[in-house]
Amino acid sequence: MVLVNFSLAIAGMGGEPEWKLALVHAMSGRAAATFVVLAGIGVALGSRRARSSADPDVRFAARGKLLRRAAFLWVVGLAFAPIWPPDILHYYGVYLGVAAALLFRPSGELFAWAAVTTLASLPLILLLDYETGWNFETLEYLDFWTPGGFLRNLLFNGFHPVVPWVAFLLLGMGLGRLDWSSPDLRRRLLIGAAAVAVVAEGLSAVLVPLADRWDPSGDLAALVGREPMPALPLYMLQGSSEALCAIVLSVSIARSFPPSRLVRAVIAVGRMALTAYIAHVVVGILPIVASGWASPGDLVAPFTATVAFAAVFLVFAPAWLSRRERGPVEAWMRRLAG
Repeated sequence: MVLVNFSLAIAGMGGEPEWKLALVHAMSGRAAATFVVLAGIGVALGSRRARSSADPDVRFAARGKLLRRAAFLWVVGLAFAPIWPPDILHYYGVYLGVAAALLFRPSGELFAWAAVTTLASLPLILLLDYETGWNFETLEYLDFWTPGGFLRNLLFNGFHPVVPWVAFLLLGMGLGRLDWSSPDLRRRLLIGAAAVAVVAEGLSAVLVPLADRWDPSGDLAALVGREPMPALPLYMLQGSSEALCAIVLSVSIARSFPPSRLVRAVIAVGRMALTAYIAHVVVGILPIVASGWASPGDLVAPFTATVAFAAVFLVFAPAWLSRRERGPVEAWMRRLAG
């Protein structure tokens, strides 16, 4: 996530050498997808007691807590958007609102809604003009702060629009109800997710050249591509499966190896993901852009800054959590939203 955002803000999405550019493009949209799936797993884990209870008051409290956190992220995200237009936090506010509505529905229904939302991206892209509101040369959304532009950006053609991105959260909510302590389950999830990723990659590799041959404008190729903008079914399939692979491997590594300092440090960063997200813009991107250190197409600066930020946070996070229960922003959210 840090590498993609640093590259986008500091150097643009072009540059040399080719291997660095390929790495940034390979991660673009995948890191964010992984975080949204993780958020869904977190929702499932956090509501486990309420889901097992028949007490309506317990269920009401769990749904209320989720809605308060949704409101918190919505407000923080909107306050953050003027300095970081690709903000995802206000989208999270809506994702969590949907999660609250479906919190106690069966897992099969969650997966079904995820599939429906994913497929809904196709008719929307065919019926509506995806480029409305965008200046793609500068990645500026021209009417973001108007009612119509804001809703269009939020629901259809923003960086992480609710349709279809909420599908990642619903998928995570269903997956979070599984027994992740089972090595056999993790093995089956990893094999299945890797197979889906390979199939999605193969389908796109075959269909895109054919689409380009039939339609030189590139519009048809976009429908079978794997780019995160617009987020269409093959991207959603690959993003979901790659997210699941990353999560399964992370859980397996943490369970299989002794709790080394590095593993504990990575876990600490994970517990402060919201703080890290805001910090990578406020103390990372903004000072670098203001200093004039980087230039368009120069991928040395974002790669160097990413390594530096990761190193600092791997030291800062465990040091902070050795004295406090939560990260700074996480503690603020807990006080205000429960």
